Amino acid sequence: MPNTYATYQDFVRSGRYNISDDTTGDERKSILAYLEGSARQVDHICGRHFGTFLQTRTFDGGGKVRLLVPDLIAITTLKTDPNRDRTFETTWATTDYYLGPNNADPQTEYNQESRPYTSIEVDVYSGAQDIFPAGRQTVEIVGKWGFWEHLIDPASGSGNAVNNTAGITASATSIKVDTILDFEVGMTVLIGTEQLFISDRDTGAASAITVTRGVNGTTAAAIADDAAILIYEYPEIVREVCLREAGRAWRTKDATQTKQQGQPRTGQVAVQGGFTKESILDLYPLKRFALGVIGG
Repeated sequence: MPNTYATYQDFVRSGRYNISDDTTGDERKSILAYLEGSARQVDHICGRHFGTFLQTRTFDGGGKVRLLVPDLIAITTLKTDPNRDRTFETTWATTDYYLGPNNADPQTEYNQESRPYTSIEVDVYSGAQDIFPAGRQTVEIVGKWGFWEHLIDPASGSGNAVNNTAGITASATSIKVDTILDFEVGMTVLIGTEQLFISDRDTGAASAITVTRGVNGTTAAAIADDAAILIYEYPEIVREVCLREAGRAWRTKDATQTKQQGQPRTGQVAVQGGFTKESILDLYPLKRFALGVIGG
């Protein structure tokens, strides 16, 4: 899945690797691969993902008033199959359930209190439902899944937007924009309801971004001229860990590595593979611990 938590320009700006912003071709592809690999490793260590995915997921209802779910940002539709005929014929209203924990707020600027919803509870007092039906895959949820969703306007309110009088077709992969330097290679952006991943940019007269369309479960659609472009933001410590580990991989990519290296004075010293302990500890506050969620 094309989703990085740091950009190619972030990597260049660090100034540690003697790489220019206009680097193209295999070198840029390699750096993006390291950034994406680091992002997936962060997901693995934390037991959650920090991108926003639009997906349909099904769960075993359990015949109870509370349903545990993976990291949830927002629900589009919730349906149940009370007679277990594999048809979700009952659509729940938003007044039929509560999202928990009560003070979770996964769609505002990130802070120490930011967290996703991890449970759904039937409103047995005011709603029209009483339980989540017992049985295999009796609950269907269409929603946004992930730890946190925060979108920023790169033009701080002035509205950086698509700059193409004729608009953009659903299959086009080059999009001209108002201010190209607001956008970086490795960003995921939102136009309407479609997510797009930026794989390249032209900072010359064209002022265009090259994108992969309809990523993370969204659908590519025609885009009108002047459509707003919003940028996905991620927790800062996630970004920093990805840059640190991608940089470490980049520095050592051509080195001969073994599990142990000799030291004349101290003897054999083990060389650590994978993420450093420092990075793992930095990510610990964001780690999700298994709660027995049953679903797919």
